Amino acid sequence: MPRVAPAWRLLSTTLLALGLLAGCERRGDVRAPRPEPPRGFGGDVLPPLAAQGEPRADGELRVAMDAEPPSLNCQLDPLDIWSKKVDELVYESLARPNPLTFADEPRLAERWDISPDELTLTFHLRKGVRWHDGRPFSADDVIFTFDKILDPTSKTLAIRSSLEPLASYTKVDPWTVRFVLKRSYWFAVDAIAEILIYPKHIYSRGDFNTHPANRAPIGTGRFKFLRWQTGDEVVLLRNEDYFGPRARLAQITFKYVPDPTVRVQMLRRGDLDVLERVSPEAWSDAAGDAALAVRFWRLRHTPTGLQWIGWNEERPYFRDARVRRALTMLIDREDIVHNLRRGLDELATSWFYPLSTEYNRTIKPWPYDPKKALSLLEDAGWSDSDGDGVLDNGEQRFVFTFLYPSGNAFYEQLASLLQSDLGRVGIVVETARLEWAVFSERLRRHEFDACSLLWHLYPRHDPYQVWHSTSIAGGSNFISFRGGEVDTLLEQARTEFDDNKRNALYQRFSQILHDEQPYTLLFNRNNLSLVAKGLGGIYTTPYGIFRYEDFYWRKDANAASTADSPASARPSVAQPHAPTPK
Repeated sequence: MPRVAPAWRLLSTTLLALGLLAGCERRGDVRAPRPEPPRGFGGDVLPPLAAQGEPRADGELRVAMDAEPPSLNCQLDPLDIWSKKVDELVYESLARPNPLTFADEPRLAERWDISPDELTLTFHLRKGVRWHDGRPFSADDVIFTFDKILDPTSKTLAIRSSLEPLASYTKVDPWTVRFVLKRSYWFAVDAIAEILIYPKHIYSRGDFNTHPANRAPIGTGRFKFLRWQTGDEVVLLRNEDYFGPRARLAQITFKYVPDPTVRVQMLRRGDLDVLERVSPEAWSDAAGDAALAVRFWRLRHTPTGLQWIGWNEERPYFRDARVRRALTMLIDREDIVHNLRRGLDELATSWFYPLSTEYNRTIKPWPYDPKKALSLLEDAGWSDSDGDGVLDNGEQRFVFTFLYPSGNAFYEQLASLLQSDLGRVGIVVETARLEWAVFSERLRRHEFDACSLLWHLYPRHDPYQVWHSTSIAGGSNFISFRGGEVDTLLEQARTEFDDNKRNALYQRFSQILHDEQPYTLLFNRNNLSLVAKGLGGIYTTPYGIFRYEDFYWRKDANAASTADSPASARPSVAQPHAPTPK
């Protein structure tokens, strides 16, 4: 019988925590003069795919993870980028966007039909697909997955909010599933088709939120899960029975290395092949390092990452837009970009993907203006009424805690600068350094005053689950922003199929965010990476990320490009698929 959905694309959120930097004035003892763009500013230019060498059908790829995922169920942990990277290799969805054109391409569904009124979507599933444990895939798995995603007891509200327009879904036959919408939704195909599908025969026994398969996933993707050694690595093996073209790599190992200095050292030793999200200092220094230059590409990806500071509006001192605007004007964001980020990123002014038509280019950033900021704070009732050097409003002192994750000296520096700069105007900033799993859980529970995150923005997405007020409880509206007009605009945009009209709604939405300043937008962050030159199948996309499933070791790779101990020269560690823990 039809499933009835309660009243997504999840802004693929993968998130990365970052510190906060504020400043009242330029000071030589804190910030150096703005440098010239570093040598090799633009990075290396990849050869076209056709010129990247003949692929081998073996070899191991070793990728550094800067944080260990809380689980390997990214639909429960949307803040974590590494669980998403692993899951998209192990699991499949009904369709997946082409990384270059963004057109949806068939995966577990061979094709789909959309009714003339845009309210009915029928997916025709691929036959002969098997789960990694040998069991057959069918429509039952699709129905089961949506049952779990939409179950109020599942910790999946971040995805559920994008399925709110869904009225029902039905198994027509073992190879056909039909979805019916309550109302038209421009993002419906993406929202439905890109959800990863889980095995019913595994997850039907036990709690979806805490199931052992969340640490040992069984999927239908191009790679099988082998093992997760906590604190060390996650290992995947090629799925020899994949329904489509087999991966060229025999194994992918994600190595957990929290220390950025150690990551670069491992790269030099030949213990890693790919290092993503390299610090601006290390990435710039690599331009003059002959040993690294001969072995690794220095790549600078599309700026899909949006770095922002969030002010939790459940806290009294952040409820007034004048206060939030003042805090933005106390932060010299251009100085952050030119000094702390070495000029490798761009100042952000709008919430959307910077190369998209939704991006509002008419918005002018709030200036760095400490005097105006102090005036705004006084207008909002904050002054040093008792002469103790701390701002107060007659009832409470302006003291808040800034949360940031451990394991990165850069965050420590930013937190220190925040204390110094805001302290100069009488705002006391206390800091709390937390492990990533604890940090992300505090955000979900709104148990913080201020934080900073990295959203990954895509050329096509629906901001509803981040900004609508219904996403405060369990969604990604961590800062508890409530905007009546914003809710209306986001609801109207969901039913608008005309791109120009929908973009007009989104640009008005962006203007409201600019005026209200629930976030202080810092910069659009590029993904700075170092990638072994012995690899092929590498291309940059509008996603700004790699597709590891397309990587391969070139037949002509040699010690000059991959040594000291190249993965391409070592046999892969092919072993039987590990069973799900009891």
